[in-house]
Amino acid sequence: MRLACFANRSRIDELEQTFESIAQTRVKLLETWALNQWRFLEDAAFYLSSKTEDEQADALDLLLKRSKDFTELFLVDSVGVTTCSSYREHNGQKLAAPKALELGQVKPFLHGPYVDQKTLTIGASSSKFHDAVTLMFYQPLMGASRTLQCSAGVSQTMY
Repeated sequence: MRLACFANRSRIDELEQTFESIAQTRVKLLETWALNQWRFLEDAAFYLSSKTEDEQADALDLLLKRSKDFTELFLVDSVGVTTCSSYREHNGQKLAAPKALELGQVKPFLHGPYVDQKTLTIGASSSKFHDAVTLMFYQPLMGASRTLQCSAGVSQTMY
């Protein structure tokens, strides 16, 4: 590495500019990806608010098929109990982060990254790389007392 730095010492400004441009491009890609997730969830919340409780499971399955980046979509009640999930084994389970839920019931809220074994158990969505690292997008569900919750591992999408 020292030899490479010495050999390119006359190009330091050019190399710094190149690496800065690469970093800025990565930031833009991540920001665009996150913005796309929020837009999807806004549309999903609007769609789900028109569904009865009996129709919600099928609606979540349909929405999950439309999204490449989420591993699970689910609804929770005001105390954090999952009332309906695209991953049926999570129905009736309680969220582990009550403060995040509290914030997510008021306005869209991004929680994470954090390690969650449930994400690992569900499996990969859009990437061959998959681990337990999770980003949880909280989106209030309009016209109801519930909140739409979505979980996506950023590692599945960006690596």
